[in-house]
Amino acid sequence: MRWLIGILAAFLICLFIYAGSAFVSVLGLVSAVRSADAAQVIVRTNLPRVRHSIVDQIVSAYLDRIGQRWPVRPFERMAIKAFGATIADDLAVKLMTPENLSVLLSSGNIRTQQKTSRLGRCRRWPSSAFRTSLFSPDG
Repeated sequence: MRWLIGILAAFLICLFIYAGSAFVSVLGLVSAVRSADAAQVIVRTNLPRVRHSIVDQIVSAYLDRIGQRWPVRPFERMAIKAFGATIADDLAVKLMTPENLSVLLSSGNIRTQQKTSRLGRCRRWPSSAFRTSLFSPDG
């Protein structure tokens, strides 16, 4: 019986230490965000995972938006996920610089222009031309 209580106590102590370390990490991240310290936010964040999440959100938002205009076929969805992810990845890399993060944390806005690079806009390809070129038997 003593062994069982000892094992249970050791397990509860380990669980408390595990949860406490996560809590302390979150407190450090929250304090870095509140002070708009981009360097500390970058140190305390898994940037590849965040970038991947941003890319997924951009691609799914694009698919939702074009899905409101016309039904998106499975081949179109696959092409958009493949090619759109590369474009969205470049956008996410430009957004996740320390300068942009500090502006985002302090003002809540995303800066769209920098001295070295600019996040431009692409012209929209007409949907009829896209569908005609990909799905017509004439080519």
